Amino acid sequence: MGGCHVLGWPQSKDRPFPTLLSELLGGTIVGRVPHLRLSHLAGGLAAVDELHPTHAVFQLGNYEFTGYLKSLVHQYNRLFDTRLVEEKLGHYAEEAHAETARGESPGPHRPGPAGPAHYARVGAAGALIAGLWLFSRRYRASFRSLAACARQHPGTSFVFLSPLPCLAPADNTLRRFGGWLLRRRLPELPNVHWLDSHQLLGAEAELFVDAAHLNQRAHQALAYGLAAAILGHADGWF
Repeated sequence: MGGCHVLGWPQSKDRPFPTLLSELLGGTIVGRVPHLRLSHLAGGLAAVDELHPTHAVFQLGNYEFTGYLKSLVHQYNRLFDTRLVEEKLGHYAEEAHAETARGESPGPHRPGPAGPAHYARVGAAGALIAGLWLFSRRYRASFRSLAACARQHPGTSFVFLSPLPCLAPADNTLRRFGGWLLRRRLPELPNVHWLDSHQLLGAEAELFVDAAHLNQRAHQALAYGLAAAILGHADGWF
């Protein structure tokens, strides 16, 4: 369950990491839930109730943990119905939008050194993210649903990947921060596990199709890292 990487978009549609992982484990994929947001996690968990898988792998947080403030402002407005954030941070959102548009050119590239604008975006977006996680009833409800589902299915291993790395420095910093937040919100249960994708992959240009999406080599690395963790439960992975 997760974002577009669950389906291997845009380059690895035939061999995305879920397909590779199932082959390494000698298993079968019984379901996929793409384009899943943390605020709608309860809907995705319904697939666990229906299918009773041995493993449920979650790749979440890429949408929520972003330096693109216009996206975060949209989340605030949907969850809190307020325009205050947009009024205060609109100029940061427009600057982030321009940076994101430049990053959509074909092929991966690494942006230049981080400057004051980078740190301003990280600080402002970090404040927005912290507010979402502290005050949104929808996020709190999502993690209550997760804890309940994990307790109801003790035979299912719930494996969480941190938000995936990317090449944009602001986004990558916030995804690391998001991983820190996400790990601390996960229920402390013996069948709930964690894998840090930043530790596994890093943010090297040769692993990306573009600034935000992993290539086939990175999908293979994800699959092998997950398989090693699931089969071995090695220290440092879970």
